Amino acid sequence: MSETDLKITSPSTWFIKFIECLFVSVAIWDFYNSMVFYPLIIKYRHAPTRLAPLESLNFVLTIATILFAIIYPLYWHRKEKAQSIDSARRHALFIGILRYWLALEICNYAFAKILETQFAHDYTRDNSLAGGLSGFDLTWFYFGYSYTLSVIVAILQIGGSVFLLFRRTVFLGVVILLPIMVNIVLIDIFYHIPAGAILNAGLFTLGLFYLLFLFRKELHILLSQVKNTLPVSSSFRLKNVLRVGVVVYAFLFILYFTTTESPKFLVGKWSVTQLIRNGQTAKANDWLTDSLAWTDIYLERWNQVTLSPNPYVIEAGRSQRGIYEYDKTSQTIKLMLWAGDTLKFRLLMPDDRHMSWTGESKKESVVLSLVKRR
Repeated sequence: MSETDLKITSPSTWFIKFIECLFVSVAIWDFYNSMVFYPLIIKYRHAPTRLAPLESLNFVLTIATILFAIIYPLYWHRKEKAQSIDSARRHALFIGILRYWLALEICNYAFAKILETQFAHDYTRDNSLAGGLSGFDLTWFYFGYSYTLSVIVAILQIGGSVFLLFRRTVFLGVVILLPIMVNIVLIDIFYHIPAGAILNAGLFTLGLFYLLFLFRKELHILLSQVKNTLPVSSSFRLKNVLRVGVVVYAFLFILYFTTTESPKFLVGKWSVTQLIRNGQTAKANDWLTDSLAWTDIYLERWNQVTLSPNPYVIEAGRSQRGIYEYDKTSQTIKLMLWAGDTLKFRLLMPDDRHMSWTGESKKESVVLSLVKRR
């Protein structure tokens, strides 16, 4: 290897050889499936008989790569002990395959963002209720909202991938790509993205971690020998107090806001089972023409309230929003709406799922019967 190639000394352990052979097997298998087989599936999805030979090749390739990952490290290690193989050159070759595979696949996802085949607009999703969307749909809807953000992520992915293609800049490429890929893996797992995407992102991340592992000696030198040139600003004891204080104050600051939450028994979605205004009981379809014929009342954790006439979806133009205050002593709830109205009701709650409100709205007597939705 030349002067700045990745430093793997020879001889190496059998485990290192196995890891590199495994990555080579995965790279070859993944390249075929994602960059060759998958596009052909899309092309011939209406003529599946044309895919039969490719499926057979996929099976053979899978078996071959598994056998290679198991058998070749043993052969390589035995040859190395006999000093009849150039291990340094073999390491360089396999690491090169790993680097080029990662660069190709990550660039593939980056260009998908730029050309909008990833996070593509979905009209069905636009007209679906957010509460009914899957984690996959929520993720695609969120990231698809800003094309600029997608392009920025894509540029970072392309830049990091290009750095992987040159030995001198491999470390820089890993530093750029690893945080992005770890974040993607976490999103994929906890937002229940399909297993294929999780597998791909996980493999790319493991490959980057392995490349980072190859620089462990350089990282140790960097972290242990870099001198701190910042001036000393305070005593050792004071700094320790400040260090603890920073964390404790941040915790107490947020803890304070938890004490301002509304009572838990109030928070939730309450459906109006009966609304009586000036002695007149609202009919089932009054909400279609009367925005004051509320069908649902939403009481949020930090005193926000929404009065919605539409029982299916909150309409921005017809719903009324504001904040509320609950007085435990007088058993009253006061709604201060952004439109300028202030409504005050006496509250009766026989159990944790039923409430009745009695009060006034614009000098009209109002009685509400509410049931809490789970």
